[in-house]
Amino acid sequence: LTLNVYYDLTDPIFQSYLQPLKDYGIFGKVEFWFDEGYCVADNSKNGIDNGWAGLQNCVVGITMQQRGMNNWSIWQIFDQLWTDSVSTSVESINGIAVCGSCPSLHVSSIPKSQYYATSLKIKSYTVGRGDALLLCGAFHGAERITAMMLYKFLDEVCEKMESSDEFYTLMNRSGVTIVPLVNPDGVEISVNGVKSALNNSEFVSECLAKSGLPHTKWQANSRGVDINHNFDAGYETVKENERLIGIVAPAPTRYGGEYPESERETTALCELCRQKGFEIACALHTQGREIYYDYGYNTPNNSLDIANELSRLSGYEVSHPQGVAVGGGFKDWFIEKFHRPAFTLEIGKGENPLSPSVFDAEYPAVSKMLWYLLKTTLRKA
Repeated sequence: LTLNVYYDLTDPIFQSYLQPLKDYGIFGKVEFWFDEGYCVADNSKNGIDNGWAGLQNCVVGITMQQRGMNNWSIWQIFDQLWTDSVSTSVESINGIAVCGSCPSLHVSSIPKSQYYATSLKIKSYTVGRGDALLLCGAFHGAERITAMMLYKFLDEVCEKMESSDEFYTLMNRSGVTIVPLVNPDGVEISVNGVKSALNNSEFVSECLAKSGLPHTKWQANSRGVDINHNFDAGYETVKENERLIGIVAPAPTRYGGEYPESERETTALCELCRQKGFEIACALHTQGREIYYDYGYNTPNNSLDIANELSRLSGYEVSHPQGVAVGGGFKDWFIEKFHRPAFTLEIGKGENPLSPSVFDAEYPAVSKMLWYLLKTTLRKA
């Protein structure tokens, strides 16, 4: 993925704000187009002192203004730039964006997915029929690296669609749907701070103050609900486990909400699964280098075999979640609801949010696992 960055070469303040683009692993490659005075002429220099807001206005400069992107978050900008990078043209067919250079890639918004802080929608990317495999990331704010891994994998799939007629045919009998960013509000808060929650800023600030955590550790959505505790799978046990560790109200992490699917993000993902009928689902989280594959008596017989192969390919350990991490998660709900295989991949090792250096170290193993899952679901006829 390539981002063309226009900036004032003489402006050290701007150069210092450029670094987060690389630090957060947002782009695999950054190309610099030196245009002295560009940002000054664009009157962005004053905005630079506002951190990411200033950076966003300066990075894409006049292009942003022309598109009305001035107030967009870094994730919205990334989404637009990524779409541009695979598209010679983008046209809307029945409300779905179809990319010209990869005609089998459809970009759409999940129904009922309007989220709280910025009133936008969660994006899904479908290649081929898209009803066989579901891949999801960034359920938690401080786990944004999972979203970038899914964007990179999506890029690889699109390239394969263009280079292999056999793969193209198989994908149009099955295919993959990818939701890189299940919890956009949480990621924005973790990256950009309390101000990203907009109307919920005061509430988020109070939650952080009570917890003693910095905004970088924020995992929940902007209502203080942990999306991966909000699915209807062992929910009563989840709530009891929360109470045992003193979590009884909205918080930066681990609060499962007032009832299952209370959150728009949760409902959106559940509705997508009900509509599509995926054969396999996989959620990316951080961290631990572990693979979770089971939940209760409805775990399919072949789930362990698939998990063992993922382990062989990646070096990750097949394991089981413990304590408050048991139940209420997307993988648990998918297994219980559909009796089909679902997996959680705990990417990398360290403390959330993981260092950007983890991306290059871990992506080869993650890519092998995702390709295996995709090939497992390809329909031969």
